[in-house]
Amino acid sequence: MRPHEFTRRSGEGIPVPLPWYGLGLIDTGAEVSCVNEGIGSMLGLEPVSRYRVKTPSGFSVHNVYQLRVTLGPGLDLPPDPIDVEVPEVEIDVGAMLIGRDILSHGEMAWYGHDERFELVLPRSFVTAL
Repeated sequence: MRPHEFTRRSGEGIPVPLPWYGLGLIDTGAEVSCVNEGIGSMLGLEPVSRYRVKTPSGFSVHNVYQLRVTLGPGLDLPPDPIDVEVPEVEIDVGAMLIGRDILSHGEMAWYGHDERFELVLPRSFVTAL
């Protein structure tokens, strides 16, 4: 949820969803990230628009939600949150497909011989006094 939406909901007495954690699958072929069906309504979010999604089985129209995504929230210094608008689609594995709209914020390297990758996203450093 974007900061202005958080402020609006708080001021109007509308419940603000708590952070939610789920498994994301990197999909470099996806131009737009998406979340699994039902996540937006489970979080109590209102759709901001509708989106025509092309899948292997054809086109369909889905609700779009504003989300603030943090990859690797369990890290000591996770990357900065990324604001995205994502459609809900049926995903077989995980809660979210992480597409190029999120990946474009950083740099990704694939080390095929080691079967591993590195994804470096912007991170604001906070120093303790």
